[in-house]
Amino acid sequence: MLVSDRMPVAVPYNICWCREMKYRGFTLVEMLIVLALIGVLAGLSFPVFSRVREKGRRTTCQSNLKQIGLAVQQYVQDNNGRYPTLASLQATDIARWNVPIRSYLKSEAVFRCPSRQKPLPLYPATDYGYNWLTLNGTQEASIVFPIHVPLNDEGGGSSYDGGPDTDVIDTSFAGPIWQPALHSGGANFSYIDGHIKWRSIQDQLSAG
Repeated sequence: MLVSDRMPVAVPYNICWCREMKYRGFTLVEMLIVLALIGVLAGLSFPVFSRVREKGRRTTCQSNLKQIGLAVQQYVQDNNGRYPTLASLQATDIARWNVPIRSYLKSEAVFRCPSRQKPLPLYPATDYGYNWLTLNGTQEASIVFPIHVPLNDEGGGSSYDGGPDTDVIDTSFAGPIWQPALHSGGANFSYIDGHIKWRSIQDQLSAG
């Protein structure tokens, strides 16, 4: 009788020593903690998003003023070098400063500042003012330092004199409708030479 010299072969098999896992849902306390964390993060991010949106509106406003400035310059070229004339303060809105330059603009939407929620009751046609004291029918050649002379501001649809007491910084008019500083405590200005600049109320007061 022959005896096999082969050793018996063990058949491998897997043994799991893991404990049985027990799954459970969130408790009420854990859910409240998660919701509180989400609320805190949302509160922290909201001011950031608000600043980003306002920066975009400020840029749009500056673009509006740029287009208005170009329209005024075209008007000046077509009218013997003179700036638009302001109608009397008793005139209706249809006769105000923005009317003569409408034909030079593709859209009247540029007369609206995106940060102003409601049009001004007295001046619904435009959210921007005009430096009437300096430019009211003035000859372009008579302006000595155009880089320093404001053309338009965003204080309101009325006109202003370009001095320290303008509708941009006169906080006595401040209210839910009349907002003298629409962009982060300041306002956008366009100048005769074509450049646009944001200036704070404090900057304007100190300059005056």
